[in-house]
Amino acid sequence: MKKSDKAKSNLHLKNNLTITLVISIFLVVFLFLFTLPAKRNTPLPVAEAISLEEKFDDDFVAFYEGEIAGEPVITAFDKNKFNTLQEKYDLSEKRLKMLLVLYDFGHRMNNPRNLDQLTEMSDKQLFLYGKALVDAFGETLEDDKKEELKAQFFALLKKK
Repeated sequence: MKKSDKAKSNLHLKNNLTITLVISIFLVVFLFLFTLPAKRNTPLPVAEAISLEEKFDDDFVAFYEGEIAGEPVITAFDKNKFNTLQEKYDLSEKRLKMLLVLYDFGHRMNNPRNLDQLTEMSDKQLFLYGKALVDAFGETLEDDKKEELKAQFFALLKKK
């Protein structure tokens, strides 16, 4: 075989490999896109969707008052004022207690939100705001205390 014939043969082989590679990549991408779920017009039902307020109870209030605030905040709140706020914002008792904890915690951590702002927030926004407050609070604690509070908090979550 001549040198030029050998070069042509290598060129054909290289071209065939390139075409095969391109086709293979196309097939992989096509199959990947084909296996993605189709976009639905209606949301899928969520069987276990739990709102923040469903997780929030008097144990969380006691935890906050005892371990974070160090004083009664919600339990000492004037009942008449509590009822007035509940009616004004059309909130359940649990939701208002949760928002009052976030209100108080925000002021303690120099990141305050007023009740008007808190009532307008979605659960996701409230969660992110609360997480930011917890992160800021955690920076003020020693590692031992931080781990102790984290363990207590997760024990509360497991009870639910």
